[in-house]
Amino acid sequence: MLTDYLTALRTQTDIGGKYFSIEEYADKLIIDGNKLPKEELVNLLWQGMKNSNYELPPIKTEMENLIRTTKEFVKSGFELVSKEVESERYELCKSCSFFKNYRCLMCGCYMKYKVKVKIAECSKGFW
Repeated sequence: MLTDYLTALRTQTDIGGKYFSIEEYADKLIIDGNKLPKEELVNLLWQGMKNSNYELPPIKTEMENLIRTTKEFVKSGFELVSKEVESERYELCKSCSFFKNYRCLMCGCYMKYKVKVKIAECSKGFW
């Protein structure tokens, strides 16, 4: 049953075709008739994704993330972080298990560029 949910997560849809984040899935999942604590489910889902062949999110999700961040970047007056903050952010990214080939497997962004944008945030909340 969990495999079905992980497959749905990889496509960023639920069985009914509606988009949910992992945290939203955790609120909805019942495994073997039991609703596990949300934190435990989120960790279980992340672990399943890390151990699977999960790659980048669907292109639609990547484009939505890019458009949203770009709009906010323009509204901010194109504010960038200092070189020090940029470096700190990028080092955190490089140490993350969701960082692969210069990209974040959660949002699909090229982190070399995203870390420079002041309004940008890590999908996992690390910065």
